[in-house]
Amino acid sequence: QDFFNSAGEYAIGDTASKAMRESLLHKLCYYRFGDVMGAQAFDRVRKQRLPSSVTLHNFEEAYTTENWMVRIYRVKDLDNLGRSHKNAAQFDST
Repeated sequence: QDFFNSAGEYAIGDTASKAMRESLLHKLCYYRFGDVMGAQAFDRVRKQRLPSSVTLHNFEEAYTTENWMVRIYRVKDLDNLGRSHKNAAQFDST
């Protein structure tokens, strides 16, 4: 039930529930979709607009096939300063 939005729908885009948006599977599936498909990316199978942005902290993309049928990720190396991946990413973006 946590994965249904307030309208009782199984949404994947910007109307997705908090549990869905924070799930690892959702993040790994839709990481960089907006970069590649543009701001108005659309999932034709599910007939839903895709999430506008997905951020990964603990994983990095290792390989993605041309048609995005296979996507492989690897766990990021530990930070040299002992920071969490999220804190290191926030520092790098400032």
